[in-house]
Amino acid sequence: MSFFSPKMKSFFLNKYVITILIFLIIMLFFSHYNLISRWKYDRKINQLETEIDEYKEEIKKNKKKILELKSDNDILERYGREKFYFKKENEDIYIINEDDDE
Repeated sequence: MSFFSPKMKSFFLNKYVITILIFLIIMLFFSHYNLISRWKYDRKINQLETEIDEYKEEIKKNKKKILELKSDNDILERYGREKFYFKKENEDIYIINEDDDE
């Protein structure tokens, strides 16, 4: 009792079928462009596309912030005071660091 019928045996022992099977095995597992590499490249591409979307959102926010700073001097002054500790003449600035370590 054989698992394969004689017709199936002759099909699988055909030189063309064997050649095609060997070619597929080599291409799928042993070549430079195998399935595992392909899967890794697809994951990397998806990760990079996600980063691109995040950077595009950040660019939109920054453009909006630049437009606000260029259009309103009060906002520009407040931004300079908060980020760079700018001050007007005859003003003193006290920087208080709040540490929660205590």
